[in-house]
Amino acid sequence: METEDGPYEVIKVYSGDRGLSVLEAAKRIGISRSQAWRLVKSGEIRTVRAGTRVIVPVSAINAFLDTPGF
Repeated sequence: METEDGPYEVIKVYSGDRGLSVLEAAKRIGISRSQAWRLVKSGEIRTVRAGTRVIVPVSAINAFLDTPGF
């Protein structure tokens, strides 16, 4: 797909859920689980905590995908 930003496909993640586990988020954006955790720990992907559970909001995945260079 050709876009104004270059020859790549724009991906948006939509989910009936408002948040995903780090593993589910990794699968949706096509990266490994360990790469997803690196991005979470570096702050490049925003998360929220619910007790011990780490949740990646769908909006955070879309924001990450919108960053230049991804």
